[in-house]
Amino acid sequence: MEKIRILADTSSDLSFEDAKKLGVELFSIPVFIDEKQYRDGVDFTKDEFYTMLEAAKNIPTTSHIPLSETSDAYLKAYNDGCEAVIHVCNNSANSGMFNTANLAKKFFFEEHPEAEGKFRIEPVDSHTFSLAYALPVIEGIKVRDKGGSVDEILERMDFIINSSEVYLSVHDLKYAKNSGRVSAASAFVGTMLGIKPIMSMIHGVSASVDKVRGDKAVVPRLVKAVKDNINMDEPYFYLVSGYELPETKQLEKALTKELGIKCRGCHKIGAAVSINIGPKVIAVFIVGKDRRANQ
Repeated sequence: MEKIRILADTSSDLSFEDAKKLGVELFSIPVFIDEKQYRDGVDFTKDEFYTMLEAAKNIPTTSHIPLSETSDAYLKAYNDGCEAVIHVCNNSANSGMFNTANLAKKFFFEEHPEAEGKFRIEPVDSHTFSLAYALPVIEGIKVRDKGGSVDEILERMDFIINSSEVYLSVHDLKYAKNSGRVSAASAFVGTMLGIKPIMSMIHGVSASVDKVRGDKAVVPRLVKAVKDNINMDEPYFYLVSGYELPETKQLEKALTKELGIKCRGCHKIGAAVSINIGPKVIAVFIVGKDRRANQ
């Protein structure tokens, strides 16, 4: 019997196929395109969403999982005989999912006081999106499947959340301009001059790392970012992209050659992130230094 159930949602950029293989229960986030509601990963594939995104008259939006759906998942886990639910949520600074999870937890124990001391619900704020959100899920599952306790799983997740780093290059600034990530003037100049911004996303905070000119300069700069920041006690990386860009394979080969480490997986960027930066993006996800010592 499954004793510890781990929950996440599709803004992690895990597919339902990934979730089935890993043994994680995946919620589908609601996506709104021109006033019509869709279910991410259910009503469209990622490639289909890119086409829908480009054809949309207005900027699509997402929403958090409904409270009722979250509550039902907790109750089902309890009725299935689980001893705990660990619900990893996307960035609480940009989404209401973490608050919804805590509210569903509160209501659950009010309605089922007999579960106190027998059943745990642990909402976890990943402080991020995309595969950086998926990493603590993946690593937590490894601990669970080796027989680890709830607290051991939470400790591994906390380490990953506080040490994961993302470095990315956006190849089409239109979406970043529309979402306010870059100014209209910067997007115009960048497009005219062929400038590609290199950005980081660390603990939910995005920052500009550098600007390079031309597609050929992207891979060397991303390799440098990884070499400068990766924790070689965790020697691996993941890649995420939207449309297939030649730089994706180039980056994988360059990182393997430079660092002697292998890619653990290439994933496609999902709706939650591509709405803001577009599908023409390449990102590398690594484990860097543990930031908890500085907190």
